[in-house]
Amino acid sequence: MVLGLYTKERNNMIQEIKNWLINVSKEVCSETVETAGTICSETVETAGTICDETRKQNAQFVKAIMDSLR
Repeated sequence: MVLGLYTKERNNMIQEIKNWLINVSKEVCSETVETAGTICSETVETAGTICDETRKQNAQFVKAIMDSLR
């Protein structure tokens, strides 16, 4: 009977540790996904800004060429 009690307590402790590990893993994963989303958003925003600036510079370059031909 006493051995069964220790086995039950041990199994409960193992289950609690397992649940804790699962929760920690979920939290780390969630934070990682959130951080990746932020980085991705900033990257897309930066790329958009660079593309806009490149388009403006290209337009100014073409305009300068056209103006010099007149």
